[in-house]
Amino acid sequence: MKLELKAPEQALLGAAKLEVSVEGNYLYGAPAAGNRLLGSVNTERERNPLPQVWPGFIFGDVDDDSAKKHQDLPEAELDESGHADIEVPVETAERKSPMRLRTSLSLLESGGRPVVRSIERTWWPAPVLVGVRPLFDRDVVQEGGLAEFELTRIDASGKFVAAKAVQIKLVREERRWYWRYDDNRGWNSGFNVEEELADILCFCLNFANTAKIDVSTAVKKKIAANKLKYPIERAKGSAKKYDKL
Repeated sequence: MKLELKAPEQALLGAAKLEVSVEGNYLYGAPAAGNRLLGSVNTERERNPLPQVWPGFIFGDVDDDSAKKHQDLPEAELDESGHADIEVPVETAERKSPMRLRTSLSLLESGGRPVVRSIERTWWPAPVLVGVRPLFDRDVVQEGGLAEFELTRIDASGKFVAAKAVQIKLVREERRWYWRYDDNRGWNSGFNVEEELADILCFCLNFANTAKIDVSTAVKKKIAANKLKYPIERAKGSAKKYDKL
């Protein structure tokens, strides 16, 4: 059986929808009318949506690396001509990075054996994005070396777009690394988070002082509220939200 998927080639922008056209035919030419169609879509950050045009550049927000998502699509059925139009959900509204959508569709033969095909498209969070290319290997600067970067600003087609001004902020994190040994992991490294914790506490205390919040009282109230939301007899050992317990 033959399965063919088609979708517009251009990148998806904003609230755009992804429409996939499906054609299914038996090898002897008859349409796969009435055959079941199963599908899913996987979404993940695409660090560089145009690697051939802008190799080495990175776009978007590293926090979107944790935004991987798998979603099953509703079951469909091909019409008399062996055709179906599938609307793939594009749930990326909160993302700040280009996101790759990989749609996989399985057309089932009468005996249940699937023919599987996939199609990929990229969603852009804005018409124009700024990309950064580190001029050092594997995102690591050698000790005593310079952390140099190149910037570009492009649209979804890969065309350079000039800007009057671009705001740039370079953050240097100075961490105190250490090595330690334990029986389970052997030698392993880590870094001291004492300074980061102190920064967060200072910010919180300054905010509490400005807002005239008694920290001790606020913490006690929060603990009491959590006890009501998450009774120990129902919440212990569970990661469910309080309204799902």
